[in-house]
Amino acid sequence: MEVILIAARMLGGGYFVWAGSAKMSKSRQFWSEIMGYKIVGSGTSAVLASVLPPVEFICGLMFAAGVAPTLTGIALLLLLLVFSGAIVVCLVRRTGNDCGCGSTGTKVTPMLLVRNAILAGLIVAGTFSTSPTYPGEFIVLAAGAIVAAIIAVALHQQVSE
Repeated sequence: MEVILIAARMLGGGYFVWAGSAKMSKSRQFWSEIMGYKIVGSGTSAVLASVLPPVEFICGLMFAAGVAPTLTGIALLLLLLVFSGAIVVCLVRRTGNDCGCGSTGTKVTPMLLVRNAILAGLIVAGTFSTSPTYPGEFIVLAAGAIVAAIIAVALHQQVSE
């Protein structure tokens, strides 16, 4: 059973590592995809396009590695909740925009909610896996937060150009 829980942690975290890195490589396009949801304005979209990708990447990496899996798992679940809420708004409004999920050209469909539910299940299961013990776990978390902030500032400069 433990192997399944660890695999869930690795898969759930790994998805966010992939999605965050894909979004970081196309920050201006990600900004445009956020704008397509028509939920927030241009300035807020620029901040979200700058902050979300490094947060996804760092939290996913730490979750997969077992660094503070409860804390990073909660952060990933909150991201999924926000993303799912935006998807529901888009589906209700029938805007038909790209989801901004990491891959290009993926339109918003109800299947994204199914995918998010599966990811949430993996994350919940992964929080119950045995994780390695890191003596400086909170130092690693703080370093991750600093790295995410530096990346976010750099991405914000790209998006704002």
